[in-house]
Amino acid sequence: MFLLVKSTYPKANIWLTGHSLGGSLSAALSHAYQAPSVNFEAPGEKLFVTRKGLMSEYEHIYHFGNVLDPLFTGSCTGIFSACAIAGYAMESVCHTGQECVWTPRGRPNLQAHLLWGIIGLISNQNIELPACQPVNRSCVDCGWWKFVE
Repeated sequence: MFLLVKSTYPKANIWLTGHSLGGSLSAALSHAYQAPSVNFEAPGEKLFVTRKGLMSEYEHIYHFGNVLDPLFTGSCTGIFSACAIAGYAMESVCHTGQECVWTPRGRPNLQAHLLWGIIGLISNQNIELPACQPVNRSCVDCGWWKFVE
């Protein structure tokens, strides 16, 4: 689809965007096509991008999220986590590009991941846009797993 849009509008400056899984896929496409992306509350995509051979030095990938969202922060892991109980194997922590993180008041919970919840967190508090920082390049997904060779 991206290539179709790009060929139809060759002079256009195309940006990708998404929320949650859509944000992770948007970031992966950014690596594949060198197109900028802005993503909201996306789980880490670094492991997927690396395994698919798409990893690049492309830095125009912006992940907006908040510290209360366990999917964005990668803290919804383990077999007894709310993610596992809901049927999701969320073991990814690492993003690529840049992270722009809000620190709202409250406790970590899955409600902070929902789009309407994010809008509520931001609009009900006087929160400025967060500064974006390059992600930690030494981040490791599934760090506590025991792999057998």
